[in-house]
Amino acid sequence: MPHHLLDAANYQLTLLTLQTLLVGLGIIGLGIFAIFRMRRSPVSVMFFLLTLSVGEWLVTYSLVYATDDVQVAFWWAKAGYVGISFIPAVASSYIASIVQDYEKLRIRLPAYWSISTIFLVLILTTDIQFDSLLRYSWGYYPRYGLTSLPFILYFFWVTLESIFRLFMAYRNLEKGSPQSIAARELLVGLLVGTVASVDYLIGFGISIPPFGYIPIFLFVVITTPSVLCNRLVAITPAFAARQIIDTMNDALLVLDREGIIRLVNQTACTMFGLSEEQLIGKPPVKAMGDNKAFAEVLVSLIQGEVVSNLEMEYRRTEEAEPGSLSLSASIMRDPAGVPFSVVCVVRDITRRKRTGENLKQSVSLLRATLDATADGILVVDTNGKIVDFNTRFTELWRIPEHILATREDRHALEFVQDQLQNPQAFLEAVEELYANPAAESFDVLEFNDGRVFERSSNAQIIEDTAVGRVWSFRDVTSQRKLEEELLKAQKLESLGVLAGGIAHDFNNILTAVMGNISLARMRAEPGDKIDKWLRDAEKATERAKDLTQQLLTFSKGGAPVKRIISLEHSIRDSASFALRGTAVKSIFRFAADLCPVEADEGQMVQVFNNLFINACHAMSGAGIITIAAANIHVDANDCLPLTAGKYLKITVSDQGAGIPAEHLCRVFDPYFTTKEQGSGLGLAVTYSIIKNHGGHIQVASDCGLGTSFTIFMPSSDQDVETSVPVAEVRLAGKGRVLLMDDEDIVIEVGSEMLTELGYDVAAARDGAAAIAIFAEARDAGKPFTIVVLDLTIPGGMGGKEAIGIIREMAPTVWAIVSSGYSNDPVMAEFKEYGFNAIVSKPYKVGELGRALQRNR
Repeated sequence: MPHHLLDAANYQLTLLTLQTLLVGLGIIGLGIFAIFRMRRSPVSVMFFLLTLSVGEWLVTYSLVYATDDVQVAFWWAKAGYVGISFIPAVASSYIASIVQDYEKLRIRLPAYWSISTIFLVLILTTDIQFDSLLRYSWGYYPRYGLTSLPFILYFFWVTLESIFRLFMAYRNLEKGSPQSIAARELLVGLLVGTVASVDYLIGFGISIPPFGYIPIFLFVVITTPSVLCNRLVAITPAFAARQIIDTMNDALLVLDREGIIRLVNQTACTMFGLSEEQLIGKPPVKAMGDNKAFAEVLVSLIQGEVVSNLEMEYRRTEEAEPGSLSLSASIMRDPAGVPFSVVCVVRDITRRKRTGENLKQSVSLLRATLDATADGILVVDTNGKIVDFNTRFTELWRIPEHILATREDRHALEFVQDQLQNPQAFLEAVEELYANPAAESFDVLEFNDGRVFERSSNAQIIEDTAVGRVWSFRDVTSQRKLEEELLKAQKLESLGVLAGGIAHDFNNILTAVMGNISLARMRAEPGDKIDKWLRDAEKATERAKDLTQQLLTFSKGGAPVKRIISLEHSIRDSASFALRGTAVKSIFRFAADLCPVEADEGQMVQVFNNLFINACHAMSGAGIITIAAANIHVDANDCLPLTAGKYLKITVSDQGAGIPAEHLCRVFDPYFTTKEQGSGLGLAVTYSIIKNHGGHIQVASDCGLGTSFTIFMPSSDQDVETSVPVAEVRLAGKGRVLLMDDEDIVIEVGSEMLTELGYDVAAARDGAAAIAIFAEARDAGKPFTIVVLDLTIPGGMGGKEAIGIIREMAPTVWAIVSSGYSNDPVMAEFKEYGFNAIVSKPYKVGELGRALQRNR
């Protein structure tokens, strides 16, 4: 080496020198990167040697171009052939590592390396390749002679032969695959890089600039993406095995015959929180101190035990939550069949087990929800196969288990169709839904036994495709009954508004008629024809009064005047009266401790009279009526339109012909009757009376067997009120009476009655006038001792408002309320509103006189 080889003064940096130097260093850097990137695989090693050879050539020749000293240039030219000599052998070996054709080249590859070595020795020790330099404007370059041709021919032959082998391998690859893309990029890069051989022409005296670094630069640009994407790795068996082991999702541990861990993969290190150095070369018990149970299982496998999917717990650290592992192990044997190692594959199934447990809980919750719902649920697929159903479904349809076990919905349909009133319509709806898998449907099913179901059907959609159908059945029998009761009550309420108005006006008229008849009888001679005619007329008005009283039960004006009574006596008395003179026998089945009720005894007698008379007519005057009564407790599960509490249940059953099903729902409708002489009000009045008492009445009937009416009345814990007979008193009286009513005929007849009884009478047409007259009389020293006030004055002040003001002026005044109808419960609870007595329209002289006499 010349002593001034490293003298910077001998070098001049030019653009050509800089470009060549940078490309040389760049290609060497690419090779270094590749060998670390691809973990020293055979391909990466050969690629590194190729880039080192080419890079060494470019770096040394950049120094040849940079120096003006011929000796320095000659030395660097010789040094450059260290890389140039091995380019053919390295290129052939690199291609062989990629296409894996070592077997074909087992003779040629060693020969190439030997030839390259021989040429290198000759070039370094002799002048066989070149003995002088050529001087160009851009710098020195070796002069080639005839002795250089063998090396140049060798160079081109091996290089082109390597490229051809790569091309043939590329043709056999699947187009578009990662290997095909990588081979194509490398093929193009090598072809472009081979163009750098044009620099050989300069050595033969052809004056062109050395641009070989440019094709080499393009080679770097073309092949760098493949290197960065790690697609130049050859899949050799050893390398592939290591890659497979390290990319496994399961942990791999290999133990030798002594139980020492000899091989682990990266997943095993991650799973147990240990490095490869902490595991390899140690027994499991020592290496896995935090997982002794697992380590002991591994040791037991050395004894020859084979396991598959053995589940066990493990902890990555003592503080970590326990996880779940699935262990499978097999024995590796030598050709003689002797075990020499155990291969263990461990899978972390913690997430899978937790997911399975969560799924199990979700399924259990779904099943519990389905079984707890009040609806019957049936799920079928598109082929009519039963997929699932809940307990409520079997309860509603009463389908035997052996039919459901067939999982065929056609068997279930055959069983249930006899239960339906219109099975054909139901079957047609089912067929239509199966023909339209995405359709939805809703209808109502009526059963022969009176049950009513709401049926809905919805498609089961998964990813916009109908995969089945969900049927839902809800028993709305009780709801329908409640709706019918509500409709019935609404009908009666509407009629009550009309009936109340009619009764009010009619009672005013009857008051005048009955009052005048009563006055006339007082003047008639007892026993003569006039007295008889008047008595008959009075009886007719009494019947008219009874009719208006029935109308009043539809309105709130007929509110019951309640007291604590025993219904047992009322029932027995009504039965005795209604069945007198018939061949009907009554049987009483009363509990010994029947509770009393708070009721209007007169209205309750009317209820039982209606029921007994209807029963007697149903049996054509002969048969047995059974009356049963007992104390019960009603709650929400009884499906009755009643508040929870204690009730008295009374059932009246006859042995008549029964009520046809089409008439059963209308028996409580006003004016509905099947009797030629019936008014159609009896059961309607009965229903209204029971409803006004906070109770309920229902009917059940079987044609040919008879009918039963069941009454539920709220019971009371109070003692029965006893009434003391009042001694007959003198009707005549004296004092000043203020009569207030809005009807002239009532004022006229009322005044006549009061005058006849001996009272001094003044009249007023409304409450305001009554208050003014009452105050004026008090101030004049002639106060009224009695007031008779009409409860309802259309468009004016009624008796309820007037009595409050009158009481302030005269707290001791005797106040009587009179009405033919009212929307207020004053007639039933008159004392709470400031009155002392009541007199209901229409009234006779005697009834009015008794109301007046009670203050004496």
